[in-house]
Amino acid sequence: MISNIQEFIEYIGSGNLVSIFLFMIGIFYAFYIYYKSFYRLVFTQEKTCENIKKIYDWNREKTEFVSRVIFYNNGRKTITQNEISFISIFSPEIIDYKIINKQTEKIEVTKESNNKLNIKLNHLDSSNYIILEIIHKGLLKISGRISETGEILNTETIHWKVVNIVLIISMFGVMFYNLFSNSSKTEFELIMTLFYTALIFGATLMVVRFIHRLLFIPDNITSRYLGTTDKFNTEFKNEL
Repeated sequence: MISNIQEFIEYIGSGNLVSIFLFMIGIFYAFYIYYKSFYRLVFTQEKTCENIKKIYDWNREKTEFVSRVIFYNNGRKTITQNEISFISIFSPEIIDYKIINKQTEKIEVTKESNNKLNIKLNHLDSSNYIILEIIHKGLLKISGRISETGEILNTETIHWKVVNIVLIISMFGVMFYNLFSNSSKTEFELIMTLFYTALIFGATLMVVRFIHRLLFIPDNITSRYLGTTDKFNTEFKNEL
């Protein structure tokens, strides 16, 4: 694989390779600006429970949880109520709720019934966010629609985690394969093999992080407000 890449680089020339690389960066940046120009609202959530004793308790309707939900504007335009059809939160039983990042003027929360909250965003500027803390029983489900982009996106899905794990394992597999298959080559050839492997790994990582920044909530926000004190998710580490 690495030898094929080396032959390809020699064939097209290093100057042309730089031009292609800069062209691809320009395409990615243009797509980023275009995609961000829409009204975009995403959310993510995390739940904790102090009294979990068994694994299946996480899926029981009678188990009481404390969940945090972050609504984040990752577009470039301010979102108002005119752009939102609805945002609702459901659970078998909602006991209590509060806004924990002191943005009460930007959001209105009403409890329609024992198991449903309606969310109304008065305004939410680009890169701003609202955080709700909800005490509830059973699973928490969130739904909503926004103009231009449709259903609001849950950014921390199991599919994204699987994609990241597969990419990391694949890249390390390629790296070790090239090390062992080229062990008989000269020191210079081995260094170049490692260089191209690192180059591929870095490019792949940049693409993954680009997609994450395009679609997801920044890591510094999720780790600050959704981080837990231990792997059992008994409580949030940042109590506000």
